[in-house]
Amino acid sequence: MSRSLTILAAVLLLAAASTRSEAAGPEPLRLAAPIETWDEGVPLGNGLTGGLLWGAGNTIHLSLDRGDLWDERRPEEVRKPDWTWDTIRKLKAAGNQKEISRRFDRPYSQIPHPTKLPGGRLVLTLEADRTAESFELDLSRALGRVRLTNGALTCFFSAVRPVAMVRVPGSVTTEIRRPAGLDKLGYDPAKTGRADGVTWMVQTAAEGLVYAIVVAARSDGEDTLLAVAITSNRDGDDPLAIGKRRVGEALEAGFDTLLAPHEKWWSDFWSISNVSIPAPRLQRHYDFVKYLYGAGSRAGAPPMPLQGVWTRDDGGLPPWKGDFHHDLNTQMTYLAAHAAGLVDAERSFLDRQWELLPVYRAFARDFYGVEGAAVPGVATLAGRATGGWSQYSLSPT
Repeated sequence: MSRSLTILAAVLLLAAASTRSEAAGPEPLRLAAPIETWDEGVPLGNGLTGGLLWGAGNTIHLSLDRGDLWDERRPEEVRKPDWTWDTIRKLKAAGNQKEISRRFDRPYSQIPHPTKLPGGRLVLTLEADRTAESFELDLSRALGRVRLTNGALTCFFSAVRPVAMVRVPGSVTTEIRRPAGLDKLGYDPAKTGRADGVTWMVQTAAEGLVYAIVVAARSDGEDTLLAVAITSNRDGDDPLAIGKRRVGEALEAGFDTLLAPHEKWWSDFWSISNVSIPAPRLQRHYDFVKYLYGAGSRAGAPPMPLQGVWTRDDGGLPPWKGDFHHDLNTQMTYLAAHAAGLVDAERSFLDRQWELLPVYRAFARDFYGVEGAAVPGVATLAGRATGGWSQYSLSPT
């Protein structure tokens, strides 16, 4: 993995020196069915929200995520006034590594929060004679497809509106599943409902966060159109009402009407820079990773943490809390954006770091007792240190 990432970084840095024909476009990613786990699904997204398309038989899953769904609660140990670098130095001088681990390392591994939150899963049950044969990601247009025995399912996360659209041949039943991992955080069960072609789930999380997944359906000739929105009370006081309005407006506009500006956005994205690589596998890898910039990072949206906008969807909470590891993880995620001319994707990261500068200054003052700014090696969306393996997570160097 590290070797391929190094090659990728070198390739991306050549992005201004294009020789490949733009007209050819990136080659689609094609995957055989079934896809039986979330992490092998087709990634779609618009910076703030994302989805993974996967499934088997006539059951198709769309794992849903939103970049600002976070539980920011800090363990009690981390909030103590002597949770400081000076305390670590004194414990080191006393040879008390066990206490260093208890106070600075273990809160990360033994307490589930703070953590990125998984959003939920939309489960689509198609007609019995429509079973998945293959999955495809059209990189040039950011379209996901499921080739069926009888027709094809198509999905995109609008690049210009906060909704996702799905076109399904025939009829379909929908179900929104709450991530079981939220039980580990002590949350109350989600509130669910269904009325007038709209299905929803509303989850109350920690520290006042409330988010909703809303799905609306209507017939369109022989097809069924679905509009999907992931909203929170960061959008307004009533995320369910906001979600209902967004999906209603999307269905009223229609699939093709929303698709046109989406395709224009992606056409502009691919025209920014281009690289021709004589090795087909490296070319596909380059194209795919460049696509992830457009799907997962956007000015005005949170930057990509460990899993971008495709948080774990297997019933648990995200590994490593889905947090921001400010080492090669964020470095190699974003180092090529500037050279490739992908300023919009890059701003997602840079703007956020600038906004967090007061937090980093407070960490330098409160934890290290110095002036300036210190960026925790492992941090939440709000820029707070999580603890963990302290010689790494707290950036003492």
